[in-house]
Amino acid sequence: MGLGRKNPRRGDRITMKIEAFKTSYCIGLTVEEFVRILDGDKKAFEDDEKDLSQKLDALDGVYDTDYNGHFGPNVFVTIDKENDNMDTWSKIKELVKEATSPPPTLYPLGDRPPGIRLRDLRNLKAVSTGVKRCPLKGEWFLSGAVIHAYRAPNDLPNEYLIAEIITLKG
Repeated sequence: MGLGRKNPRRGDRITMKIEAFKTSYCIGLTVEEFVRILDGDKKAFEDDEKDLSQKLDALDGVYDTDYNGHFGPNVFVTIDKENDNMDTWSKIKELVKEATSPPPTLYPLGDRPPGIRLRDLRNLKAVSTGVKRCPLKGEWFLSGAVIHAYRAPNDLPNEYLIAEIITLKG
């Protein structure tokens, strides 16, 4: 689209081309999601890791990431025109989803993993993988009225939530 105006010195028209080269967006969140981002940023700072803003700004063509709560529970990003595509947005959505997801529920172990000393057991917990199926021999699964993680002694015939073992820092 061209706009023109008269050049007062020469009397001819100057044509201007107006083109967007970047777009700024506002990603709306719930208050709970926004608080999780702030908590995650605090933990990232304490652990000397990248916070959400740094992770978003590290994406190609994404910059000026901002969120502070002054304008509500929102994340603001600017994306260059050539990077404003589905690939960039899927990366942004994944990072925001990761930052706003509640922490996983940690479950105690009902069995001792092979080769683990009893004193090291306190730093191990189980988390659900979200997969429900019949556990195979040696896999961890969640079960019980008071849920614990157990190691399948053989292939089990019943479906359970499959678990993975994580080591807590500290």
